[in-house]
Amino acid sequence: MRIMCILLFEPICSLYEIPAGVLRGTGYAVLPALSTVLGTCVFRIVWIFTVFNTHKSLETLYLAFPLSWVLTIILVLLSFLFVRIRASSE
Repeated sequence: MRIMCILLFEPICSLYEIPAGVLRGTGYAVLPALSTVLGTCVFRIVWIFTVFNTHKSLETLYLAFPLSWVLTIILVLLSFLFVRIRASSE
């Protein structure tokens, strides 16, 4: 189950690594760092203390990985769009 949950969704990590790399390369290193910490670390801690606490199974725990990646993708892409819109208005 762990391999299916992790390796099946691992390629989607590139969907946040690429825009985060662009942001870092253009001098906006804090935004992707905060997005990654919030989307990955904070979400997983909240997941463990809420959802996993009520549904204690390995599947519930493993589900936090792809969900945190999707959340991180959304946060990094929003940061990327924010910087891009801000740069085009200057």
